[in-house]
Amino acid sequence: MSQCWFAAGNTIQKMRWLIVLLLLAIGIPVAIFSMREFTHSAGLVPMMPSTSEATHSLGALQDAFGVQSVFPTSLLIVPHTPPKERNSTWLKTWLGDACNALDAIVTDVNQDVSLDVPFQKSDFLGAMMMAGLCMDSQASYDKTFWSADNNSATKVSIQFQIDPFSSTGSEWTKALRKAVAKQHSLGDWYVYGQGPTQMDVADKTFGRLPLMVALMMGIVVLIIGAASQSVVAPLRAVLCLIWMLVITFGIAIFVFQDGMLNFLDFSQLGGRESGAMHWMSPCMALSVVVGLGLDYDIFFSERMIEEREHGYSDTDAAKRALGFTANIISAAGVIMVLAFASLVISSTPVLNEIGFLLILGVLVDCFLTTKFIIPSVMAILDGVNLWPRRFHDEQSRQEDVFSSSDIIV
Repeated sequence: MSQCWFAAGNTIQKMRWLIVLLLLAIGIPVAIFSMREFTHSAGLVPMMPSTSEATHSLGALQDAFGVQSVFPTSLLIVPHTPPKERNSTWLKTWLGDACNALDAIVTDVNQDVSLDVPFQKSDFLGAMMMAGLCMDSQASYDKTFWSADNNSATKVSIQFQIDPFSSTGSEWTKALRKAVAKQHSLGDWYVYGQGPTQMDVADKTFGRLPLMVALMMGIVVLIIGAASQSVVAPLRAVLCLIWMLVITFGIAIFVFQDGMLNFLDFSQLGGRESGAMHWMSPCMALSVVVGLGLDYDIFFSERMIEEREHGYSDTDAAKRALGFTANIISAAGVIMVLAFASLVISSTPVLNEIGFLLILGVLVDCFLTTKFIIPSVMAILDGVNLWPRRFHDEQSRQEDVFSSSDIIV
């Protein structure tokens, strides 16, 4: 056992309330000012190596012609009137009405989203218009204006130069869908393209994320509860995990969304041009961070239970567990940091974000959670840490519990 860590554990337990309050004072503002501001971006470029020729070529195309030209967003309008009931008169009227409806759509979008360059009707290009203006109702419309082979739908292309993968682009897409939904009397309107598709996948994923986190924590409670034969131990473990996750993902939001580390001039950890982390990064890192954090927690807790079975009180068992496990957990954490460092220094933005989340989670858990939070909470819960599990009466201990045979300096 390391005598210095045992002494540190004794000091930590004496200051347990101050430590817990201090860490809550850090975690609560992070949760308030970062987690609720969390947003995400999409796109292919963050998943491509920034130094590759293909990425440079794609970037050059986007710079020259705009992201919407490379990954266009379009409207598909399907009228409610069956094809067999359509005639030339109906066709002229319907196309004219659909074209005029675009004015209302543009107005609604500009009201819902703050854009540097206003969205305009001239950004639409379809069969019913020319140069951004609706064609004369007396013009000759025929079936060539229909996009589908069975004349069942018509397509309107959008030339508005906004990045559909950015956070602002996602807001614009949502506002566009909300605006076209108001024109349901003219038919079914669909907003489609690579940007809206990735946005839908990301929104679906994050929409289910709270449920997945709840299920994950529920499984943690069941497994740790069964292993420790306790109700309190798994609840304590979940609270420590939640604190670690809040700090880890909160700081990541400050870094990649707010540009907290831009002063380092290190592009891998700089604020993202899209305005946020790629949507895949937090989803992929979450389960790994939880697994690593839980691993270190179990390692510490199991040693505490062993010491408790030897007759030590909860507080003494926690101090001895810290003395026996602190160096090992720290070494394991450093090894994991070195292993994940390659992700941070790689040229792929998504890997940079995942690596940063993993490293930060490991550092927080190894050097804050297991060193300060767990010993402090166990001291606060002295006597009930493993309730309702019962142990044999505490064995009488020798006056000097640290003999030279079990002390490793």
